[in-house]
Amino acid sequence: MKLSREICVALSSNFTKSLYESHQAFTMPALCRVVSGINVFDPKFNIAAPGAEQAVYFPFTEKNKRFTSFHPAIEELLYANKDNNEHIGFLADKKKPIIFSMARLDTVKNITGLGQIIWIAAQTDRYRNGELYRCIADTKGAFVQPAFYEAFGLTVIEAMNCGLPTFATNQGGPAEIIVDGVSGFHVDPNNDDESSNKVADFFEKCKVDAEYWNKVSQEGLKRIYECYSWKIYANKVLNMGSLYGFWRQLNKEQKWISP
Repeated sequence: MKLSREICVALSSNFTKSLYESHQAFTMPALCRVVSGINVFDPKFNIAAPGAEQAVYFPFTEKNKRFTSFHPAIEELLYANKDNNEHIGFLADKKKPIIFSMARLDTVKNITGLGQIIWIAAQTDRYRNGELYRCIADTKGAFVQPAFYEAFGLTVIEAMNCGLPTFATNQGGPAEIIVDGVSGFHVDPNNDDESSNKVADFFEKCKVDAEYWNKVSQEGLKRIYECYSWKIYANKVLNMGSLYGFWRQLNKEQKWISP
């Protein structure tokens, strides 16, 4: 929901400190800062969990819907051995599963210090992005989102929609999206060894049990269909819009008036 322009709200939980809450010395010139005390039951503070459009982000197993026209470009992006404006580095062994991440190159997203990888340019075509996730799934790979903090986790939902087993930060939205060890895995961005071992253990289990990868993939899809589908998101937004409109009409005379 879009909040009034006078209102700025930063939320956390009883157990998890929010990104903004961790910075206590901030200033807001000409504005009044109120720490806690909001009415969380006020309709305007309802939040609809994000969803990914399922005409674009759908399971890799739905072969008849795949955007195969992107396959040559994706093949070049991942495996071409000459650097260009699209990528730096290449994957030498097509038989190995691909560990994939998609994020800004900044401190919060926590991927700037990685080595032994291929860097690809920003992907702005969502249809190609959807097919890229599915091509990674074809290799029996995984999606990893190790950010220090992730407000919602839209890329996590996109990857899971495509049937890609997902490892995501336990700080922020992905902590709620993923049921750890069932529909995906939480990683601690402050514990590199534990996080990397969790990814390595997953692929070791996949070697021993050929169905383990499929099991995690299916559980991820099940989680999306139960809680984070585009249909669920759209219905929530429409319902919240109606509820907020009713609330505003009901409380018209009680609205705060700026001096």
